Amino acid sequence: MKLISKPLILALSVLLLLSCTPMAGTIVQVSRDRYMPSMILPELAEYRGQTMIFDSIVVESKDVHNFYYFSPDREIGYVLLYSPQHMQQPVASFYWYALQKAFLNAGIKVKEGGPLKNAPELRLSINSLTDQDAELTVSLSRNGVLLVQKNIKVSMPMPPTKDIPELEKRSYLFLDKIAVTVLTDPDIKREFFSEKARIA
Repeated sequence: MKLISKPLILALSVLLLLSCTPMAGTIVQVSRDRYMPSMILPELAEYRGQTMIFDSIVVESKDVHNFYYFSPDREIGYVLLYSPQHMQQPVASFYWYALQKAFLNAGIKVKEGGPLKNAPELRLSINSLTDQDAELTVSLSRNGVLLVQKNIKVSMPMPPTKDIPELEKRSYLFLDKIAVTVLTDPDIKREFFSEKARIA
């Protein structure tokens, strides 16, 4: 068995670290445990007590790295973490758990997988993501029948600051806005509560 030298291990470790660090002038660390959803809104009241399968999130965007995303000018990079003390988390995984947290905050009983009779099943595809815009394909099914699939764009203007704590706080508000936009979309909400594809 061929031994790997310590300098080679060090070089590989540095290369791995650099590959997980965005090349941007300002780096903002966003941690899932610091995200506290604040979505107590009248338009979400109908969801309280409902059950939903949150099946998956996939990232289709070529502009999103596995572990981070950018501002449109790529001057700000957002590194996603489970917590400030933990390693980085892939974008798809981070967004799944963060949005699960948001849906739970709205009073929804979120299940990780099915099948679960008559429960709406949500899938998300991130087609584009910056700190100002998220373009998603949202699919809602029930009992294996696709109820609705549509593209949704969520936008949030940049604040006139590069203050890192403010940018971190804003990233959590953006997660809130994504969750609220999905849940209050008229087509998604209609089919969530519809009788379509229900089994007796």
